[in-house]
Amino acid sequence: MTDTHDVGLSVSYGNRRYQDARRGLDALAATLGKNVDDFAHVVAREMRVFIARETDKLAARHSGTTTTDKALAKRTGRLVRELQHGRVVHEAAKVADVYGEVTLPGEYRIQEYGGTITPREGQYLFVPLPAALKADGSPKKLNPRQWQHTLIAESRKGNLLLFQRLGRKVTPLYALKPQVRVRPRLGFVAQMKRGFPEFADRALEALLDALTKDIT
Repeated sequence: MTDTHDVGLSVSYGNRRYQDARRGLDALAATLGKNVDDFAHVVAREMRVFIARETDKLAARHSGTTTTDKALAKRTGRLVRELQHGRVVHEAAKVADVYGEVTLPGEYRIQEYGGTITPREGQYLFVPLPAALKADGSPKKLNPRQWQHTLIAESRKGNLLLFQRLGRKVTPLYALKPQVRVRPRLGFVAQMKRGFPEFADRALEALLDALTKDIT
């Protein structure tokens, strides 16, 4: 968990305002004969709610039928599943040691930060065209070499393409590119940053409630 003073929280107690919220909580807990760290599970609970809420928002954003500048099209549904099932909160004996994480497969890193993909072998990347894709946008074949009756030729517009020829029918399957620039579209870090202040407020309120629960 990020220290509460990093998000500008403060606590007023005993006619004194603590700009460091944790110090204010500790002062209140000491007066009540309690220890804030005894309520680390409260922070863990709020963190589970926070991570679930924000990853669900991301999953919804990336569940459309088309890819845009800010969203990925839902194809196999893998990204949505990973966002929903790759999240975990680690409880600890101290509030400051509670933390959460969302684990996504490595290939989604480039969708988060953007970058350039270059071929690992050969001169070109084979970028699938509509005829090489299923209705959900996933490739019909795992590898361009799995297609039969193919040839590589230049299109009328000067693009290098992999075609399939069946009788008189010639179908473009892949565009050959020396590199592909990927824009950052996932937005995971930005989503978490937007939601964090609300989480910090909720966690602070929950800690205060827990500390003062027995006060009449």
